[in-house]
Amino acid sequence: MLIVEDESSVQSLLSRFASNCGYGTTVANNCKEILDKVAQTQFDIILLDVNLPDGSGLEVIPEMRLENPEAKIVVMTGENSRELEAEARERKIFYYLVKPFSLRELYAVFHYAKKDACLEFRSSISTQSNM
Repeated sequence: MLIVEDESSVQSLLSRFASNCGYGTTVANNCKEILDKVAQTQFDIILLDVNLPDGSGLEVIPEMRLENPEAKIVVMTGENSRELEAEARERKIFYYLVKPFSLRELYAVFHYAKKDACLEFRSSISTQSNM
């Protein structure tokens, strides 16, 4: 899992929580680091903060998708608006989280992402066995 968050205390909390949920974690603090990390590693889940020091996390989603097309992108933002959510959803994100959110909600997102990945895998096996 890639955790993209520029606030170190939030990044640390998210990383510890994801680790406790059984995920290996990698962190990035800005848009440049995101692109470096996704070019090197395939991630199942990417927790992506919108407001980063060097730009909008939403702006790098297309490039992230080129490197990690199967990643479930979970957008996190403290500045919720209908326009921002619409822009994020247009980029085919997996989930939209508004800060502050509870760890219970985040756990549910992780669970849903894992379940969705299992369903996709089962569907691909079913398709292959029908050939």
